[in-house]
Amino acid sequence: MLKTDIDSSADPVSWPDRLKRYPLFARLVATALAMAVASALMFWGTVELQNFFTGELASIEQACGPAAQAPATICSAVQALHRSWRERQPIMLLLQGGCLVLVVAGALLLLTAARHVLVRRADAALALLAPRAVRHDGDEIERLVASLRDLAGRQAGFEAEARWLRQASGELLRAKSMALENLCRTSKLLGENEISELHVVGALGILEQTLQANTVGLRLTQPARAALSSPAILSTRRVPDILRETTTDPEAAEITARLLPARDKATTRSLLIPVRKGDFVVGMLAAELDAPTTMDDGRVQFAESFAHLIGIALCGVIRSHEQQRVALLEERSAIAGELHDSLAQSLAFMKIQVARLQHSLDVGAAPASAIAAVQELRDGLTSAYREVRELITAFRVQVGRGGIASALQDIASEFADRNDLVVSLDNQLAGCRLGINEQFHVIQIVREAITNTVRHADARQVRVGLSYGGDHRVHLVIEDDGRGFSGPHSDGKHFGLSIMRERAHSLGGELALEAREGGGTRVSLSFAPDRMTPEPAARDHG
Repeated sequence: MLKTDIDSSADPVSWPDRLKRYPLFARLVATALAMAVASALMFWGTVELQNFFTGELASIEQACGPAAQAPATICSAVQALHRSWRERQPIMLLLQGGCLVLVVAGALLLLTAARHVLVRRADAALALLAPRAVRHDGDEIERLVASLRDLAGRQAGFEAEARWLRQASGELLRAKSMALENLCRTSKLLGENEISELHVVGALGILEQTLQANTVGLRLTQPARAALSSPAILSTRRVPDILRETTTDPEAAEITARLLPARDKATTRSLLIPVRKGDFVVGMLAAELDAPTTMDDGRVQFAESFAHLIGIALCGVIRSHEQQRVALLEERSAIAGELHDSLAQSLAFMKIQVARLQHSLDVGAAPASAIAAVQELRDGLTSAYREVRELITAFRVQVGRGGIASALQDIASEFADRNDLVVSLDNQLAGCRLGINEQFHVIQIVREAITNTVRHADARQVRVGLSYGGDHRVHLVIEDDGRGFSGPHSDGKHFGLSIMRERAHSLGGELALEAREGGGTRVSLSFAPDRMTPEPAARDHG
């Protein structure tokens, strides 16, 4: 508790010093004491006056004795006055004493109330309104008014600070909302299937608008330039000067976002940020700003997030470009393999037959032997011609953006339009992504199987089923309702079946040809894709 009582024994300050701290109370104490003293003096004067009148009346009464020559009427009046004075003197003294007691008691009560209001309550209020270290001059009321004035000033300061905080919070919220909106725009722009140089320049324009920069530029690494088919530096307006002096070497991966001050007499600053995904650097981003432009943490964080989005997008473009290059190499390898396994063997066979024919003619062999060699040569040419036609058809197949599902649907529509045949497609391959080479071989097996059905089965309906099972293997089934075959099937002269088996072998799978229950033929293929796909339950909960 605060020791605010003026007469606290714990306070070593003397009474005069205490009263100096409370001027109003001190004046009130002086006034009360003056009233008490004045009442006491009035009471003492009244007593003295009464005693004086009593003595004088007694002297006059003695003068009216028997030997006195004073008139009788005067003596009677003096005696009557003296008796009346003696009778009323105690009452007057009692009344005057009571008045004195009332005045003293009223003064004490007034001082007690004044001490409670001017000392205790005032000190308590001052202790709440102002710190102890703050001292104001003047009496109790003046100090209280000064403290209230200070409190009003502090409250006005708090209100001004609260208004500033609300305004700053609103501006910060608007800035954050705009940054988030611009990041969403950038993500949407860079989320296109095919990112080009124009997409990247458009994203740089968003960064320039957000940072209020003069220009924004991006220096690309060689893989990024090759993937975008773009120059080394992309910019919104002009190339920032800092980009002419920086590189995108792997050592740049250690650099974080830096705000470079203006150099020499330049009036612009530069913000430099590496563009990367992990440790793989794809470029260096630079924004050129006017010196007075504010660059707070929020804008720097936005620039870093923007660089991260650009890095992810460019890495995706580089990866896609590399996949296309690998797919092209795989396709060339597949063409070379097809030529080696089919046309090259046929040409080698025909070369042997030509040598036999030439030998028969040189030695004068019988015409029958030459005729047989010519017939075999003709069969070989026919087979080679058919192989070339099949290879040309196979290599014209393209896997577009729709993937293997679109390619299989095109094959089904093609055979249905050219033949009196109903081809149904049941594709359950969702969630499993096949490589380019795997898609190519599956498409060719389906085409070859339907071609054999058209040529030999005399079928009306063909069903193509493609699925990915829980054993992490792709299952392909082509079945028809044709006349089928009886007994063990031998490849014999069925070049198409041999090619399908070779394709299945290249996929690391097994091709089976069997009679279909109820009539017809079933061709089935099972292989494990190079890319392992998660379990269906894991995909559903992922």
